[in-house]
Amino acid sequence: MDELRVPQQVLRLAGAVREWAQAKAKKATRHRARNYDADGALLLNVDPETLECMCAYASTVLQYVLRCHGADAKFVSNSGHAFVALNGYGVDITATQFNRYYDDRGPRFEAVEVLDLTNLPAGRLSRMWQIDAIAQDSDAVWALHGPGGTEPWPSYQFFKSRRELNRVFKEVSDYVKTVLSDSDQWETS
Repeated sequence: MDELRVPQQVLRLAGAVREWAQAKAKKATRHRARNYDADGALLLNVDPETLECMCAYASTVLQYVLRCHGADAKFVSNSGHAFVALNGYGVDITATQFNRYYDDRGPRFEAVEVLDLTNLPAGRLSRMWQIDAIAQDSDAVWALHGPGGTEPWPSYQFFKSRRELNRVFKEVSDYVKTVLSDSDQWETS
């Protein structure tokens, strides 16, 4: 891994955000009977281990955390997946959801998968990391994928309101500070 392209601090932050997302998914799974919105759609219907169906949610949070720590992270998406791009690399904390497409002989995606976006892996999953839309910050992500956005994400896979988005940003910032308290880079807004 080229340390200049994806610094170790980015990988540590991404790992902490994934841990936070898994805890959130486990909590939602335990309380599934109460997790329905007025239309009957699940608010959070994800696999807590692989984070399947949580890519837009988790990537929005990851982008926020990385930008708070000075990285020029961009939220990127296509019609089937979302992740974060940084210096020509994709940082994907939900790629493990694609492991089910391969048997033991195929590639295994890591909890924090880093992909060279100029040299994507061949095969049927390479389209998952194609880029159709780029959002520079959380406001742009909201305008793109939020309710009423130009390309709204399914309601059970994204934030319901700006209020929820801001609450989650505070929650994850506090979590990351606690988990990675030995780091000296904690400028959060």
